Formats: sequence, C-alpha cells, structure tokens
Amino acid sequence: MSAPNTLVVLFEQTGEFVALGAALAWCHERGVSFGSTQRGAPIGLLVGDYAISKWRNMSAAEQAALHGTITGDARNGPLELRIDIAALRAAGIEVSEGSDAAAGGAQ
Repeated sequence: MSAPNTLVVLFEQTGEFVALGAALAWCHERGVSFGSTQRGAPIGLLVGDYAISKWRNMSAAEQAALHGTITGDARNGPLELRIDIAALRAAGIEVSEGSDAAAGGAQ
C-alpha cells in the first residue's frame, strides 16, 4: 500500500532492459531526472534537471531528499516507480487517478 501523496507506476514489460527503458522514458517525458543504475539498489528520482549519483554514493540525507525511486529488476523487469505527487505538481505536472501519468504507459 502506498502513501496517499505518492504516485506508484508499474512497468511490467519483459525483455532485457525494456521495463527500465519505459520507466526512464516516463521520467524524461515529465522532466524527472534519474540517477545511475546500480545492481540491487534503487534509482533515485528528482523532479527537475539534476545529476543524480548511484545509490551507494549518496549520503543518507541525499537519499532522504529524493522525490522518488525506481526499484525492481532493472535488467529483466518488472519495475516500480514511486514519486512524490506534491513534487510533480510543484513543477506543473498534473497528476490524477486514471491519468496518463498514473498509468505510466506501462503495457
């Protein structure tokens, strides 16, 4: 169960890095920056134009300041993207239940 202020988008595509490509495309289309991949660790997300390091190179404070994460099997999928709705709305990105943003284009 997700927090009421968190958007959760599932990417269930199969194939090598296909779900990851879809998740990163979702981010790019909405102006969400994503961190470098690191096997077995989340990918950090920030709304806006940022350079985000690998999870292991972030301090606990930097990890806590992220607007969201992508977790799961980056190579084979599935992936789960969780992001703060208030951060999206503050950047002018509309989010509502049943919207394209909520659906994430995952097919």
